[in-house]
Amino acid sequence: MKTVAVPANIILAVLTCGIVMTEGLPSRPYYVAFTVLMLLVPVVAVFALTRRPSTDRPAVRAAAAVGCLALAATVAWALVAQYPYPEGPGVVPYGVLALIAPIAGLAALRCAVPPARAPRC
Repeated sequence: MKTVAVPANIILAVLTCGIVMTEGLPSRPYYVAFTVLMLLVPVVAVFALTRRPSTDRPAVRAAAAVGCLALAATVAWALVAQYPYPEGPGVVPYGVLALIAPIAGLAALRCAVPPARAPRC
C-alpha cells in the first residue's frame, strides 16, 4: 500500500501547489483551511511513510493519520458542496486523486507499524 500512497500524496501535493500558484488562494476562510490541509497533509504523510518504523516517533504517525482522516472527510465534503463540477478535463481526476491519496495514506500507515504490533496486511 505504501507504493500507492507515497506517489499519490506526492502528486496531490504538486498538483495542489500548481493550482494555488496559477489560481491563487481562495477567498472563503473554510476553503483556505481546506487548501492548507491539501498542501500539508500529503507532505506529512509522505514524511511518516518514508521513515523507518524503528526510528519513527509515534506522534508523527498519529499526526499523519489524523491529517489523512481529516483530509478525506473534507475532500468528500468539497466534492459534495461543489457539484455540479466546473468545466475542464482535470477536475474529476483531481477530485478522485484527492480522495484516494489520504485513504491510501491511512491504509499504508495502518500497515506500517512496528513488527510487534503489525496487523496482517
